[in-house]
Amino acid sequence: MRWLLLSLSLLMLAGHAVAGPVQAERLVKVAGTYFPPYVQDAAARQGLLIDLLGALNRLQSDYRFVVVPTAIPRRFADLQSGRIDMVMFENPQWGWGAINHEVIDLGLQDAALFIALAPREESYFDNLQGKRLALYRGYSYRFADFVTDPERLRERFAVALTYSHEGNLLMVLNRRAEIAVVTRSFLEDFLQRNPQYRDRLHIAQKIDQYYDHRALLRPDGPISAQELENLLESLRTAGVLESIFQPLGIVVRPPATRQASCEAKTGVAPVALLSL
Repeated sequence: MRWLLLSLSLLMLAGHAVAGPVQAERLVKVAGTYFPPYVQDAAARQGLLIDLLGALNRLQSDYRFVVVPTAIPRRFADLQSGRIDMVMFENPQWGWGAINHEVIDLGLQDAALFIALAPREESYFDNLQGKRLALYRGYSYRFADFVTDPERLRERFAVALTYSHEGNLLMVLNRRAEIAVVTRSFLEDFLQRNPQYRDRLHIAQKIDQYYDHRALLRPDGPISAQELENLLESLRTAGVLESIFQPLGIVVRPPATRQASCEAKTGVAPVALLSL
């Protein structure tokens, strides 16, 4: 009987030893919304977000970051309901001011660029009225006052609204559109895969908008804003963020404080950014 009890005790201790690290590793569910090159496919299997989460998982064992695919219009509701714990690559113009959240500045900057066939004079981009524009449906652009409604856009501009950034660039290359607006990161990704088009496209010096990426977190979620900031700073110091983001033209810069991010959210220090 003693041997049986001892054996059971050892099994229980072994079970606790095995279970300990599993219980300590907190699951952090991150929204995976289609937004190339950050998320390259609807299933959220490839992209810069997946690379970043992999780096965070390799850095430590307290948290395990996983992607949960969701739709752009649903991501904030998913954050509030607890289906996801974090939304990354957001900015203050994207409609999250009214939801309960914590926010940090990721220290990553991208931009929305005007693209046309080369050669072009810069003055070509001064007036977009009457030019055929290829835009991504559901995105908001600064030149259009962040309007997303298709009918309102068509009242002001000659727009083709699609669900493909690559298709929009191809429309320009095939003369079916005169101007496309895409992110600098997507354009660089496209040109790295299609170097034959680099000399055929004119990238305007005029920029529709810069946008500085934020992360939104549930206040009662598994990881706090400060803890996430600490992990990202470790990646920044080690040069990991640069290796992930700079090859596609995303600027890696020192982040602002969380207080500054919240001020931008409330309008004290507004930032004009690309909106989804």
